[in-house]
Amino acid sequence: MGRFIGAYEFVRWDSLNEEDKKVYEQLNVIIKDKTVKVEGVNVRRLKPSDVVKAVNERQNTLFLTQNLHVVLYKLFDIRPPNGAEDPFETQAEYCLYDETHNDYVYQDAWVDFLAHFMTATEFSPKELRKMVKNNEKLKISEHCM
Repeated sequence: MGRFIGAYEFVRWDSLNEEDKKVYEQLNVIIKDKTVKVEGVNVRRLKPSDVVKAVNERQNTLFLTQNLHVVLYKLFDIRPPNGAEDPFETQAEYCLYDETHNDYVYQDAWVDFLAHFMTATEFSPKELRKMVKNNEKLKISEHCM
């Protein structure tokens, strides 16, 4: 009659006799969707622009810019500088190195921390930038909620 593939049987309707057509007309077919989960890469990881957007959506005092984000990850030393010998030396709770794309992705905890820091800080962006120029560092533990 037809060709059997897996759990399906394909038949040519026009090649069936009337009796077979009646049998097929009585069949009810139920197809169950099956979700196959595949491991994703960088799921729930954020690009720098996503961090800036997420932080700014959560607070309305001092707004985070791309430049200020760079200043803050340097001050809090959550990742090594560009071109570092070991790009994997990150504070993994906040930032991870993506070897495939040769860049860094950020965690939700970094957004949480920055949103709090931006609301609670008494430092101005100018002061923060000056601290980076002077190679100063801040400890995250001293600025957590």
